[in-house]
Amino acid sequence: MIRLKRRDAASPKLLSALAVFCSLVPADALNLLVYNASRIYTGRSETDVVEAFCADEKGKIVHAGALNETESICGGNSRTVDAAGHFVFPGFIDSHAHVMLLGTVLTRPDLQSTQSPEEVVEILKEHVRLKNLSETEWLEAFGWNQEKWVSGEFPSRSDLDFAFPETPVWLTRIDGHAGWANSKALEMAGELPSEDPEGGEIIRFSNGTPTGVLLDNAMAFVSDKIPEPTDSRREERLRAALEECGRNGVTGVMEAGLFDSKGLDLYQHAVGGGWFSIRNHAMRLGAEEKPSDGMIETEDGLLHVKAVKFFLDGALGSRGAALLEPYSDALNTSGILLYSGEELFNLTREWTVAGFQVGIHAIGDAAAKVVLDVYEKLGNESGRGIGKTSAEMRMRLEHAQIMEETDVHRLIRLGVIPTIQPQFIGDWTFAEDRLGKERAKGRGYLWQTFLDKGALHLPLGSDFPIEKVRPLQSMYNAVTRKDSKGLPEGGWNPEERLSRFQAFKGFTQDAAFAHFAEETEGLIQPGYWADFVVLDRDVLRCRDEQLLYSEGAVLGTFVGGREVWRASSVWPEVGRTARDTHHDFAIGSSAGEVETDNREQGEDREVSLSEDQNANAVWENVGGEADEFEQGCRREGKLREEECQEEEETFSKR
Repeated sequence: MIRLKRRDAASPKLLSALAVFCSLVPADALNLLVYNASRIYTGRSETDVVEAFCADEKGKIVHAGALNETESICGGNSRTVDAAGHFVFPGFIDSHAHVMLLGTVLTRPDLQSTQSPEEVVEILKEHVRLKNLSETEWLEAFGWNQEKWVSGEFPSRSDLDFAFPETPVWLTRIDGHAGWANSKALEMAGELPSEDPEGGEIIRFSNGTPTGVLLDNAMAFVSDKIPEPTDSRREERLRAALEECGRNGVTGVMEAGLFDSKGLDLYQHAVGGGWFSIRNHAMRLGAEEKPSDGMIETEDGLLHVKAVKFFLDGALGSRGAALLEPYSDALNTSGILLYSGEELFNLTREWTVAGFQVGIHAIGDAAAKVVLDVYEKLGNESGRGIGKTSAEMRMRLEHAQIMEETDVHRLIRLGVIPTIQPQFIGDWTFAEDRLGKERAKGRGYLWQTFLDKGALHLPLGSDFPIEKVRPLQSMYNAVTRKDSKGLPEGGWNPEERLSRFQAFKGFTQDAAFAHFAEETEGLIQPGYWADFVVLDRDVLRCRDEQLLYSEGAVLGTFVGGREVWRASSVWPEVGRTARDTHHDFAIGSSAGEVETDNREQGEDREVSLSEDQNANAVWENVGGEADEFEQGCRREGKLREEECQEEEETFSKR
């Protein structure tokens, strides 16, 4: 049996020690029965649950319902997933993410926690020492954010030059819309123009010389000089990204731009090799590719390339987001537009005529207005070559971060889909500086407003690696309007909070709808891919803090019925039916097994379930949630001991 003990499953140290990125199960071995959970949520509503479900050899769900009925339909030779009183949900779908970039970031120094340029330099020096990098090898890293530094100011090349006089250094800002180079990197880039490029900016000292910080399109002056990674390095990065997704229960993504020139070839290689472990709906980059490059859709549904992405503006943190009025803390700028409305219309029309779905990055309200102008014009041309309205084409507004009220109404009327990243609520620390309090409140981060005004779908994502691969934390951000530190108290503009199910739906059904997969992804029901997660807590009922402090919550991740990540070591045993005491995948054990194991191994930490409970796949809420909360308290150490005791007493009285 493959077994994970309940209390041990909640320990981050144990998970770190035991977590393995498992090989995918051969397709011909699939005929899966999932049962014995406290609840198996179908995802159709916050109360719709089943006792079991089964999938065919192709990884599609064929039945979901009562255990007896499901087992009879699946037959006696099914592989089994015994959830042992834990919680099963549809897998999380990130509606805006960057898989290859995630792998790149995971294999480079992480600068996200730094609080000064000096700290950045120390991290880079340690990385060079550990990796034994040569002096002339490019040194790259990601994640710096001057808003977290004491100075609050952009850095300069001089901050890097003393430590790295001969090493070219290129550091990408947390939003991906600014880069920081040292003098050696600028030297290798060649002489920079005296004028800013269209859609970009070269930050300069008062004497006109470049500081080393480049925004948006200006970043290419340096980034284009960096050598391409080897194929083996690319594969290393992709495997790291896939493991991180599995660890966090992410079974599907909309990849918002294929930035690596060979990324698509690697994806197809991974699909063919059987180790591509996520359902990826990837967007081509409209600025670099053409519709004639074609669409891709694999038979197993793992890889789809049927959409295109354009960038229209930059990010709020680097003041590249295009605003209708100047920045409140920099009155000399309103941000950057990378295209005129006419240019963007001509480009998007070419792709929509070819049948591609379009998503356009627009963070500022000026950018959002241009995008909606383009989409409205495209919709009006539905009878002239395109053949569909903007709603039928499911035009996407990526980020939709700052919008005028009139444009919110227009977005709803046109059926344009806004994609939201709840972790961006962390911008509250500087958003009011950038926008002013009134503009930030009236136009910024209007999540609930979209739904109140009539949006039928609000897909959620993380924009990883800009933010962490943390769907549960993102749900916390969505329902509390607080950042990863639980701030500000009471939430920032709390009237825009989402309900728990709205947030969950945003990472399942709504995310699937946003890439035309609502009939095959996002639910546990017949006809859908068996993409699901096993969690140690009920994310629709647990306390908000259990979403925030959720490291180790994912116990197992499955894509198309295939196990792609498991938070335990593996002890395979032969077993086929739900009535057996042996299972192909089990989290916990039956009462009889517990007694035997305890006698033989001297362990008393196993969760025990009666045989009848196993057979009926029912666990009372009292036991599941009380133990679940205890794990959360002791694991995170964020709550006072008396609070844990008080909460456990509450559970015990229910």
